[in-house]
Amino acid sequence: MQTATEVGGDYYDFYSKDGELTFVIGDATGHGAKAGIMVAATKSLFSLLATENEPLPIIRKFNAALKSMNLHNLYMGLTAGKLRENRLTFSNAGMPPFICYRAAENVAEEVVLKSMPLGGFLNFPYEQKELKMDPGDILLFMSDGYTEHSNHNDQLLGGESAMTVLKSQKDSSAPAIINALLENMKSWSVDSNFRDDVTLLVIKRC
Repeated sequence: MQTATEVGGDYYDFYSKDGELTFVIGDATGHGAKAGIMVAATKSLFSLLATENEPLPIIRKFNAALKSMNLHNLYMGLTAGKLRENRLTFSNAGMPPFICYRAAENVAEEVVLKSMPLGGFLNFPYEQKELKMDPGDILLFMSDGYTEHSNHNDQLLGGESAMTVLKSQKDSSAPAIINALLENMKSWSVDSNFRDDVTLLVIKRC
């Protein structure tokens, strides 16, 4: 995570117990102090909801709690996931698609689950999906600070570049992949300062 200002609007967290990993990655509307308020609320909620059996109830309860706070045009995009052995179960609330690299086929593709950010509509029909992870497979979750990172010609970096990096770094560790993605951002703009918060979460199955 790299924030554009002292107080960021991106968020990630995880909880691990009995071989199960629960994680979230999110992006509040805007950045700075107001977005920080939403992040603080989300962090407190995750400490209470991380033990839920599935991601979908986490998303639904997050949404109900944030809606009840009446934070006036502050919303939170959030992806929640649970890893059990070789299976990922996930639910999404307004976050960009994540990328799945399949080692056996040497292909990377976006995993899309469209929905609304948290705190908007109380009874929005959020969904839950599942995918299998085989040895060498990589998952990349990111906030839109990566895909919307622009160069001096106002061209956006986009998700295709992230897929290219995953393929080129397929034999690297998760931290090395993140470093490669950050270097890709810096070379795109020739500028070490980011205009928006950037959060990258990489999970690789050995």
